[in-house]
Amino acid sequence: MWGRGYASALVLASRAAARAGGAPSLTAFAHPQNPASRRVLEKAGFRRERFVPEMERDVFRLGLG
Repeated sequence: MWGRGYASALVLASRAAARAGGAPSLTAFAHPQNPASRRVLEKAGFRRERFVPEMERDVFRLGLG
Protein backbone atom coordinates (compact mmCIF):
# COMPACT_ATOMS: atom_id res chain seq x y z
CA MET A 1 0.00 0.00 0.00
CA TRP A 2 3.08 2.24 -0.20
CA GLY A 3 2.85 5.41 -2.24
CA ARG A 4 -0.90 5.89 -1.87
CA GLY A 5 -0.79 8.71 0.69
CA TYR A 6 -2.17 6.73 3.62
CA ALA A 7 0.74 7.63 5.93
CA SER A 8 0.42 11.32 5.07
CA ALA A 9 -3.32 11.27 5.67
CA LEU A 10 -2.83 9.54 9.02
CA VAL A 11 -0.20 12.06 10.16
CA LEU A 12 -2.38 15.02 9.14
CA ALA A 13 -5.44 13.55 10.87
CA SER A 14 -3.40 12.89 14.01
CA ARG A 15 -2.11 16.46 13.95
CA ALA A 16 -5.65 17.83 13.61
CA ALA A 17 -6.97 15.64 16.43
CA ALA A 18 -4.10 16.63 18.73
CA ARG A 19 -4.72 20.32 18.03
CA ALA A 20 -8.45 19.94 18.63
CA GLY A 21 -7.72 18.16 21.90
CA GLY A 22 -5.39 20.89 23.08
CA ALA A 23 -2.16 18.87 23.03
CA PRO A 24 0.94 21.09 23.17
CA SER A 25 2.97 18.86 20.84
CA LEU A 26 3.16 15.56 19.00
CA THR A 27 6.04 13.09 19.02
CA ALA A 28 6.78 10.55 16.31
CA PHE A 29 9.47 7.95 15.78
CA ALA A 30 11.08 6.78 12.54
CA HIS A 31 13.87 4.42 11.68
CA PRO A 32 16.85 6.42 10.40
CA GLN A 33 17.08 4.25 7.29
CA ASN A 34 13.45 4.79 6.29
CA PRO A 35 13.52 7.96 4.18
CA ALA A 36 9.85 7.70 3.19
CA SER A 37 8.67 7.82 6.82
CA ARG A 38 11.02 10.66 7.61
CA ARG A 39 9.78 12.61 4.58
CA VAL A 40 6.13 12.15 5.58
CA LEU A 41 6.85 13.54 9.04
CA GLU A 42 8.93 16.45 7.75
CA LYS A 43 6.28 17.42 5.19
CA ALA A 44 3.75 17.56 8.03
CA GLY A 45 5.99 19.97 9.95
CA PHE A 46 7.80 17.60 12.30
CA ARG A 47 11.46 18.30 13.05
CA ARG A 48 14.04 15.72 14.04
CA GLU A 49 15.15 16.16 17.65
CA ARG A 50 17.47 13.28 18.41
CA PHE A 51 18.34 9.63 17.97
CA VAL A 52 17.39 7.10 20.66
CA PRO A 53 19.96 4.28 20.53
CA GLU A 54 17.88 1.89 22.67
CA MET A 55 15.03 2.09 20.15
CA GLU A 56 17.21 2.58 17.08
CA ARG A 57 14.85 5.38 16.08
CA ASP A 58 14.94 9.11 15.44
CA VAL A 59 12.56 11.23 17.50
CA PHE A 60 10.55 13.87 15.66
CA ARG A 61 8.51 16.56 17.37
CA LEU A 62 5.84 18.96 16.20
CA GLY A 63 4.85 21.91 18.36
CA LEU A 64 1.14 22.68 18.18
CA GLY A 65 1.13 25.88 20.20
